[in-house]
Amino acid sequence: MSRPARPGVTTAPALIATVAAVALGLTLFLPASADLWSEPAKPTAPSAPAQPKPSTPPAAPATQPSPERGGAGTTPEATPLTRLGGIGPLTGPRANVGAILRVAQAIVARGGAGEVVVKDDGSMPLRTIPAARFLENYHRVQAFLSPLETYPVASLVPYLGYTKTPTLFLSTTVSQWATGPRVIGFPPAGAGTTQVLAQAMQRVVDERVEIRRGEPATQGVWVVWADTEDGRDRIVGFRKAGLTGVTEISMQPESKAALPGGAAPEAVLIIGTPRSVVEIAGAIQALPPACMGGETMLACAQPPAIFAAVFEPYDWTELASVPKLAVADWLRTDAATLAGHRSVLQQVLPEERPSRLTLWGHALGEVTNEVLRRAGPNADGAKLLEAARSLRNWQSPLLPAITLDTHDRWPIEHVAMVTLTRGQPSERSAWLPVPRP
Repeated sequence: MSRPARPGVTTAPALIATVAAVALGLTLFLPASADLWSEPAKPTAPSAPAQPKPSTPPAAPATQPSPERGGAGTTPEATPLTRLGGIGPLTGPRANVGAILRVAQAIVARGGAGEVVVKDDGSMPLRTIPAARFLENYHRVQAFLSPLETYPVASLVPYLGYTKTPTLFLSTTVSQWATGPRVIGFPPAGAGTTQVLAQAMQRVVDERVEIRRGEPATQGVWVVWADTEDGRDRIVGFRKAGLTGVTEISMQPESKAALPGGAAPEAVLIIGTPRSVVEIAGAIQALPPACMGGETMLACAQPPAIFAAVFEPYDWTELASVPKLAVADWLRTDAATLAGHRSVLQQVLPEERPSRLTLWGHALGEVTNEVLRRAGPNADGAKLLEAARSLRNWQSPLLPAITLDTHDRWPIEHVAMVTLTRGQPSERSAWLPVPRP
């Protein structure tokens, strides 16, 4: 059944920037969920349609939402829907991340309280500001929907600061520039999540030392981190954990880390993009193990335990080349949740292959639907922000409980440790509390 079209809006232009992240993570796990992540997501990024001329009103969208259009069919008589704008990589090297926005758009259309209009940035920062202007001036969006920590979206920060357009997002971390009064996010604290990872590393190291009857490994613990805003935020969480015998190794973006010579470490935490995690993990696995004892009684340490705090939105299959890897995740991935996600995805976007990214988009769509429901029809940016701040212990079937108010920008307070075996979630811990900044 088609939904009413949105007549011209009389409110001031407003925005919501597109997802991003995990820089920006939501997350998944469990052996029962392995079928969901069995192959890399195959994005169905459509070619960008020609932009209509300003003198022509936007074409009425089809029943099924598509990128660069709203999420529902429309008729002019009904109450105007709140319109959100999303900018994301539907094409280019990060086109797989576009699944987050495509699914969120479809979930919002299914909810009926609003619509999301998506513009492709081609994974190129230079395209984000023109896309934002088009969405704001032509489609008259009330806010932007985004994962802020993705590198193309970061280029929007000066523009958003100038226009003061509200932004809602669901991502893995919140940089300092994303905590303004008109920005509402639904992530755990980046530094706090890394602290949870560090504590998990310490438990593994302690267990190994106990097996060796107190004999520590000669190489200790390494943390390799990208010297970016996200990296500097997350290394703070690692340092707060107070691990001993740590060697810190910083690296510049897009460059390889200079690893110490000699044997492999007992454990390592890699803080960086999916690509850097894979590259550094491979280099560490190539190092010889630390060995102790004489020629006749040589005892060698186990292969290093590898942990990762991953920037940018990513799918677990991108990390499949690492034999075993532990990450902190904040998406529910029990069998019932994953079955429900597959069922919903089949209804709203049957051509989209289920993955961690589609689950992330589903969660973003559900949170957005709740905000739209509370804001009421044809809500402006101020009402959207007020509705987001009203969430108190709101429970989604896909996320741990969310509580957000004016003073709390990190409303997800729990994550789980997930062990990936060749890109498949094989183990999952109980929910672990995330220390607040």
